[in-house]
Amino acid sequence: MIRIGSSRLVLLIGSVAIKLPFNRCGIEQSKQEIKTWEKYKSRPFNRIRKTFGPIIISDRCSKVTREEFPFFDLYVDQLEIEYPELKFEYGDIHNPDNWGWICGELVIVDYGLNLEIEKKFYNC
Repeated sequence: MIRIGSSRLVLLIGSVAIKLPFNRCGIEQSKQEIKTWEKYKSRPFNRIRKTFGPIIISDRCSKVTREEFPFFDLYVDQLEIEYPELKFEYGDIHNPDNWGWICGELVIVDYGLNLEIEKKFYNC
């Protein structure tokens, strides 16, 4: 299965998700995601298994819906307090499509966007 975002293509193969940047923004988002993973190396961030420059191989997760997780918004609000770098107006963490379930745990699968990248590439 293939998913296409604003700056990265994601190949979902077996138990892995392979993120391939296709523009400068995607490269910067991948670098930021790697930096964040290296800083925390724990949940709620989805594990990065391996990197090849800006190409990321991470765990594949099942989708999240608000119906499955009725306290999603409260959970995200709490995470913004714990991880201030995730808090900005159009942050990816507010979109359930950027989250997944793995081994019964809720994880953010797309955490490469930050305020600087948002302003630089998305004119916010």
